[in-house]
Amino acid sequence: MTTVVLLSSRQLGFLTLPPALRADIDFVAIMAKTEADALAPSVCGWLRRVAHVPVTLNDGVLWQYDETECLAHIRAMPEKPAAIITFDEGVTLLAAKLRERLDVPGARPAEIRRYRDKLLMKRCVGAAGLRTPVADRLPAHDHWPPYRDLASRFGPRMVIKPVDSAGTNGVRIVSDAGSLAQAADSCRSRSFDCEIESFAEGRLYHCDTIWAGHDLVFTACTEYVAPTIDFQNGLPLGGRAMDPRSDLAARLTAFTVDAVTALGTASVAQHTELMVGPDGAITFIESGARPPGMLVAQMYERAFGVNILTLALAAGLGRSLAPSITVPATARAPLLQEAFYLVYPRGQGVVTEVRPVPADLAGRIDLRTHATMGDRHEGCRSNLDFTATALCSGDRTFVDHAYAVMKTYTPVEYTN
Repeated sequence: MTTVVLLSSRQLGFLTLPPALRADIDFVAIMAKTEADALAPSVCGWLRRVAHVPVTLNDGVLWQYDETECLAHIRAMPEKPAAIITFDEGVTLLAAKLRERLDVPGARPAEIRRYRDKLLMKRCVGAAGLRTPVADRLPAHDHWPPYRDLASRFGPRMVIKPVDSAGTNGVRIVSDAGSLAQAADSCRSRSFDCEIESFAEGRLYHCDTIWAGHDLVFTACTEYVAPTIDFQNGLPLGGRAMDPRSDLAARLTAFTVDAVTALGTASVAQHTELMVGPDGAITFIESGARPPGMLVAQMYERAFGVNILTLALAAGLGRSLAPSITVPATARAPLLQEAFYLVYPRGQGVVTEVRPVPADLAGRIDLRTHATMGDRHEGCRSNLDFTATALCSGDRTFVDHAYAVMKTYTPVEYTN
């Protein structure tokens, strides 16, 4: 029996595993006990064993496990695992280190560091001739240059973000001396190592890619409903799957393929964010060596009939280990139906009303609320601070209407 190690519980509940794969592979998961306690019974049903390890660092969005403990659990297994796989950005580097130490196939630390360090990432992509924001590492928080000096280099609007976090965690838009001081206080209080980059104007998109060796086996693009940073300002996070036949989707895909080729494709799955400016030029924002999070995988499955997580797992295992998982006939799968997802941010105060889906959309939208009357919410600091999610698919006329309605829908009401 072949053993495969899965690091972290993130996204495991959305995998679709053929019975033949469950019969041929022992899936052993390594995660924190709090994650294990929250696993759905459906996931526990196909995991052979779950090992608990301590969390050594948690920045509010990403966490890291104790490497020594993970290594000990794996070495105690009857045989060396055939693969070490994770869908969790926070432990992609750990997974690479474990692969290297145990001589397990897959991406090595050198490649993953290009995805985890946002400055190194942009240098690699820029060296390939692709457009990136002007960026640099900021010194210790007490030694940041004044706004005027930074603006002369990066422009009047700048983005300050942690070098290695995700989910808009700790991201600040700076446009004057006051907002720079607030950003410094925020980074100091949370001990972030930060970078600064020029603000890219335009519309935000993401493009997701899955590779098997040097072959691109799946790609899809999404237009965000709003810049992700606006989630902290009360706007929903999410977007709508794009028709891969459109000229823009083709351009985004070509740009993304060039970018992730520069960063490395041994990581199998990449989630890349791109900005399209008013002049139509594409700017690279960042990329993670993982499949997309939130409800993107479910949206893609509705739109294209492909479970991107299952496909990423198959690509990570290789065809010899996962022959029962079908690879799409073409990397740019046709759009079967329109689809979107939305995630709604927490506000400030006590929840006084939890609203149903609008009456004309009842039964057509999968709305899941994560708030109850009387809950106290302290605002939104990252993409994990949400109150409800919505997933919808159908013909263009219906989805056009539903998307317009749900973009302005508010799932909860607050009082202070």
